[in-house]
Amino acid sequence: MGGGKKREQTPSVATLFRTPTTSQRPTDSQPIEEDDSGPEDTIPSSDPTAPLTIGVLRGMLCEETADFKTHVAAEITKQLEGLKTEMATLASRTEQAESRISKITSTTQEHAQDIAYFHGKIAALEDGMEDLNNRSQRNNIRIRGLPETITQEQLLPTLKAIFQEMAPDLTPIGGGGDHGDLDMGRAGPA
Repeated sequence: MGGGKKREQTPSVATLFRTPTTSQRPTDSQPIEEDDSGPEDTIPSSDPTAPLTIGVLRGMLCEETADFKTHVAAEITKQLEGLKTEMATLASRTEQAESRISKITSTTQEHAQDIAYFHGKIAALEDGMEDLNNRSQRNNIRIRGLPETITQEQLLPTLKAIFQEMAPDLTPIGGGGDHGDLDMGRAGPA
């Protein structure tokens, strides 16, 4: 190391945060200099020992404010573009959902009409089946109390006796021969 004096190194500090030296500080008797010069005088010098004036501060503040405004405007524009995209997507999805709901509603109404129609058809078919079932069984007469040991020859006289006993007002049809049928529809003398 040489025998020369060491230079004091001043750290590089932004002009905005630099503390003015005593020679640069205004005293109570000296007013603060207000610089009403144009924009070219508002740019701070790179000299750390340059005086810090209100004009310089204003210039620095305007520059920072402009940068901040630009940054905020760009960020707002970016966010708005994202919101516009999301809104367009939501509008499209909402339109598709409304279309599907409309189709489902109309299909449901058609199905309700079809179900009502088929309920009527089923009821008519059930009535028809019951009628056919009743008509097919009207020739099958069940007589309680008829012994199972009766032969074919004894069946007709036994039935006549049972019917006469159950309904004495019924009269025989056809002159009373071997094939004489009972008239179930007429009562009393003919």
